[in-house]
Parts: sequence; C-alpha cells; structure tokens
Amino acid sequence: MSAPPPPPRRYGCLERREDAELAVSGRLSEAARERYEDHCWRCRPCREAHELLAAIYRGPAAPRRQGLDAEAEFSAILMRVAEAKRASVSPLGALGLAGLVAMALTVALFLWSGAPSGSPFSPSSLAPIAYQMPDDPVRPLGHPAMLYGRALHGSGKLLDPAQEPIEGGAFRVGTTLVTEAGESLQAQLLGRMLINITPNTRLRWSAIGNGRVDLELLGGNVAIRYEREPEDPLLVVHTPSADVHVVGTVFTVSVSDGGDAEVAVLRGRVEVREPGSEQTISEVWAGNRFDVKRSFHADVGRHEVAVALPLSYETRGRRAGAVDGGIPTDWVVPGLPDEPRLRNVDNIVEITGSRRQGRVLRASARSPRGGGDDGQALLEMLLLEVEATRTEALQAELSRCRELYLTVETRYRAAQCLGDLVARYGARDQPEVWLLIGGLRMDYAGDYQAAKADFRRFLGLAPEHPEAELARYRLWLASTEQGNIQEAIAHGRDYLRAHPTGRFVGQVLRRFPGLTRELQP
Repeated sequence: MSAPPPPPRRYGCLERREDAELAVSGRLSEAARERYEDHCWRCRPCREAHELLAAIYRGPAAPRRQGLDAEAEFSAILMRVAEAKRASVSPLGALGLAGLVAMALTVALFLWSGAPSGSPFSPSSLAPIAYQMPDDPVRPLGHPAMLYGRALHGSGKLLDPAQEPIEGGAFRVGTTLVTEAGESLQAQLLGRMLINITPNTRLRWSAIGNGRVDLELLGGNVAIRYEREPEDPLLVVHTPSADVHVVGTVFTVSVSDGGDAEVAVLRGRVEVREPGSEQTISEVWAGNRFDVKRSFHADVGRHEVAVALPLSYETRGRRAGAVDGGIPTDWVVPGLPDEPRLRNVDNIVEITGSRRQGRVLRASARSPRGGGDDGQALLEMLLLEVEATRTEALQAELSRCRELYLTVETRYRAAQCLGDLVARYGARDQPEVWLLIGGLRMDYAGDYQAAKADFRRFLGLAPEHPEAELARYRLWLASTEQGNIQEAIAHGRDYLRAHPTGRFVGQVLRRFPGLTRELQP
C-alpha cells in the first residue's frame, strides 16, 4: 500500500514575509512565486506590505503619463461629461452627471499619477478612457515619436522591408541591420536599448506590439543593454534554435553558421525558451553563458565581454555615464578582480581552451547613414583651434581623445577623456567640447539629462556657431527619445523656426507632423 501524499505546505503571513525580498527581486522559484502571489491576493495587509516593499526597491519615478497622451485622455473625459450633460433631463440625471464628473476626475488623477508598477497585483485591466487603441503598439512607450531606432556610429547597412538601403539614420520596425567583415555598427532602439553589432552579423527588428519588442538574430553576434522600466516593453530576441526573453539587462547573443545559439549575461538575467513557445529551456544569470544546442552552462569569457564593452557604463556609486575603459563593477565576470584598475579584458581568466577566441574587429568610423559623422568635423575643428592657442600637453591629450573617438569600439571612452580634459585644462570656453561630450553621453550612456545640459551650455557659449543647428537638433532628439514629448515639441518648434531649411527638418517632421505649420509663411 503506497504512502499517503504529504499534506500541502502551509503558506501564511510569516512565510510571505520571509519570501518578500526574493519575490520583489525576481529570485523566487515558479512554485514559490505562485504561493506568494496567491496569499497576497487573499490577504490585504500582505498585499499592501508587498507593494510598499516594491516601491522602496523601485525608488521614485517620474509620472509616465504626460504630454499629448494625457491631454488627449483628459479631453476625452470632458467630451463624455458634455455628452452626459446633454442627455440628462431630470434631477436624477443631474445627480448622475455629478457622479460621472467625480468618477472621471478621479480616474484622470489616477492615470496621471500612474498606478504602482512592478507589482503582480496592480489591476492590469485599467485602460485610458476613450483613448484606447487596442492594436496600437505605442501604448507602452507613450507617443508614436518614440517608435524609432537610430544608427549611432560605425559602418554597415540599414535595409528596409524591401531590402532597399535606408538613408538618414532613423529607422522603423521591419529594418534589417547588416555588417560585413571588418564592419561593426552601434544602434539605439526606442531611446532605451543600445545595441552593438559585430562583423558578419544580420539583425532584424521584426515587430513591436502587445507589450514587447521582437528582434531576429539571423547570424553573428550582438550585445544589448536595455535599461527597462517596469512599464516598458519586454524584449524578445529570436534565433533559429531559441527565443531569448529579456526583462532588462546587459547580455550577448551569438548565432553560428549552422544556426546554433549561445547566450551570455553580464548583468541581470534572461530566459531562454523554445522557439515560438512558452516552454523554458533555461534561465541564464549574470556571469553565465549558455550553449543552447548542448544545454551547457559556463562562465562568460573575453569574447562576450569584448562584444559588450562598448555599451558599458557605471551604475554603482556614481551617476551613469561613460566609463574610462574598465569593465563596470555591476557586471558579473567570474574570476575578475574587484579592484577597478584591474577590471579589464586582459585580466579575464579563460577556463577552457575550447572556447573560440577573438576580439571584435575594429571598423572605420565612417557613418552608415551616408550623411557624415556628427562629431568628427567638430573634433577636427577643436584640434586646429587648440594647436593654435594651447600647450603641447593639451594638444597631446586632445589627440588621445581623438584616437578613442575614431574607433567605434573605444568611442564610448571619448566622453570621459574630454571631460577630464575640461577639468584639467579649463577648456570650458571651447564650445565644441560640450557638443561632443553631450553627444557621447546621449548615445553611449543614455544620460539624456546631462546631454541636454551640455547642448544648452554649447548654445550659451556660441549661439551663432556653425554647428548650432546640430545642438538644437540634438536637444530635440534627446527630449524625444527620453519620452518628454511636450519638451520635444517645444525644441522641435525652436529648431524649425531657427533653421526652416536645415538638414534635420525632415527628421523632425517625420516624428511630429503637426509641426509642419511652423514652416508655413
């Protein structure tokens, strides 16, 4: 006679309290997570305690619902109120109208302030009033102007869905990014994802919608850094042998000539699933790489770190910004010393000799956009001015910054180099320095606030500078990709008024067609 099954494990408030930090940080097993959520759903004090702890972990955040989105929503509320007023013909109708107004204003205030995010207990069915677009992929991002990618630096091709070349730098869903031997390319997607594409790689932005962004890696190597907020879309990278589900992390994906995939994680974690399925193959945590074909786990090595290093920046103990060439302290690389000056690729210990070796090939700094490099002319101009007015030491330092800038794999370090130059030699009166630093902070660190301050400083020093148009355009672009739509409209209007025939007019109007009236006489 078989033994009776063990009684179900009791799960109460005490157990919930013990699991709280693991649940908030996403480290509970699936079974434990189900027990945790089930208890919180039935126990109001535990649910409130969870939401409070999640808010502490998440920290303060600016309201996500703002600008045109909120204005359209509030206008829709007022339209409903007006319709109800016309329909009401009795005291009871008037009372119902008052209730409708109160309810509408309450919902508007709730949506404006933002529901608590990051919690499994937030009501997912809440939707904006009379401003719903069920099939609209914009919803997680807030505004259609953000639904773009942008080629930052490097060499390669951007191909539209018909496989025709794309000019101008900005691209939409359906674009394929292609690099050949000796080429590498860096791109930004939706103002949130930074992507480093190594030689002989083919990456396609296949879809966006239903709260997620889909990429297809057809071959080669990519590294991606995704600073995801809880309400931002999930990222899924499709390969021939697996789908990689990303919540927010720094990771690399490789696809061999035979279609075999390998995933390595430097910060955060990813989930590897069967292609087109919800079936999980493996979770991959920071410091780990996973060979899908062999179901084999190992430590990350030099190859993965070298692919991802152009996307590095520090998040611990200092404000986010370009680093000085070392591996960030929040990247997990087994065997690497904790001493910052020793955190570099040369000190990574390779555990096995079977691992393929090789560094990322250096590529020329020519732009894939056909429109020239934003910063190269500025840097050359700055060098000429310094040679005529400054010391040999300053010339040597600026030349070192120039060498870092010219190579795609080291360009992210040029911002730190230029910042040190300003601090050491007092070159604050050189406006080109601020324009260069702002561009590098924006493209490589995703530090939009600091970048906008640098662009404003440039315009304050040299409002009539030959590159003032570039500074105004960059101000508009930084606000757009940051999601500050009202500010972006204001900067777009300023740009169009100052440069009605400028080289970036088409890009501004492409994202904000309503600004066309600024060009009308």
